[in-house]
Amino acid sequence: MKEFILRVVQKNDCKVVEDGGLEGIVPWFSGTTMSQSFVELENTLLFAVLSHAKNSTAWLAFKNSEGISGDTAELSFVGYVEVAAMKNDEEMKKFARRVCQDMGVNIVDEGGFTGMVQYYSGSDNFQSFDRLQSEVISAANSPHAWGEWAPGRRPPPETQASLIQQQSMQNGHKRLGGFALMAAKSPNGFCIAYPCRVSLLSMSAPASPSSNLHGAAATHHGVGKVATLDEKGYQQVASVKSDAEMTDFIVRMVDKYDCRVEEMGGLAGIVPWFSGTTTKQSVDKLESTLLSAVLSMGKQPWLSYKNSDHVTGDTAGLNFVGYVQVAAMRSDAEMKRFVRRICKDAKIEIIDEGGFTGMVRFYSGTDNFQSYDGLINEVKSAANAPHSWARKMK
Repeated sequence: MKEFILRVVQKNDCKVVEDGGLEGIVPWFSGTTMSQSFVELENTLLFAVLSHAKNSTAWLAFKNSEGISGDTAELSFVGYVEVAAMKNDEEMKKFARRVCQDMGVNIVDEGGFTGMVQYYSGSDNFQSFDRLQSEVISAANSPHAWGEWAPGRRPPPETQASLIQQQSMQNGHKRLGGFALMAAKSPNGFCIAYPCRVSLLSMSAPASPSSNLHGAAATHHGVGKVATLDEKGYQQVASVKSDAEMTDFIVRMVDKYDCRVEEMGGLAGIVPWFSGTTTKQSVDKLESTLLSAVLSMGKQPWLSYKNSDHVTGDTAGLNFVGYVQVAAMRSDAEMKRFVRRICKDAKIEIIDEGGFTGMVRFYSGTDNFQSYDGLINEVKSAANAPHSWARKMK
């Protein structure tokens, strides 16, 4: 599935910036955790390109092989998404200026216009092309705003709502290849941070980011940092449907289990599958996902075991928990020490170091991860088999 997704990424003119993000979504499409549809995969990739996790870059980026800019992108949802994917305020300003000109709105306050653009540019937020057009109309209708109707261009109030749809239809897609093809599958847009910072605006109300925040966002701000780290706390955070709040909650879970995030892209990859913006799960599913991330087969997983207690192959408990702790170290040497203790405890003698070493690599976490029961069965089977690396002590 990883190879398949990489081909979809290439087809849509994107590139993987952080492998951890890719590793994070693979189980949700491969069938190992869940299976989805191809449409859901493309929506997830589009979300990844446009995400803006704090203090990090998105794990997937738009290559822009065609050299599209704010001056050349088509005035449609596809063009808007392409420019937003650049995450560049200046390019979005160029694009928004053309939208204003196309809709017959003059910019009379550069500061106010610049402030509005930040909520659409992709650097801080992503909305939709319709919302951008609604914002332009709202500004033109409001006194002392950054925009005003050009002489003779103000449409009657009853036709302003249909103007948005008319403009979008007139500027239909000229290109549907690469990233544009993926972007076109979500014509209504979506928000990177839920609830949306800017809702669909009334045609006469002044545009104000603070006034358009949903009550839920204000009421539950910070819940991810204080909710109890159990099922009740998880459901409380998930009910807010905020990627930012769920990120805070998961970071606390990571710390609770003595782990650390190595790539924020990997964390960003799983957040929507727990925050409620894509789907809700359970705290058990979250814990299983974090364990899978620590033990994933990638050379550099996005989540790692800190081992603050300095557990080693010589001190780990001879049980499943101990095995997982040692496997999470991804050290053949530590796993060999652990398995030697298992052999000794089971009164099994190692008579072929080469064979023993080869077996350990299937359990050490460097190349593979199995289970504690599987390891025990492997040791016992070797002791009972002729010409193997082990034998029972006499």
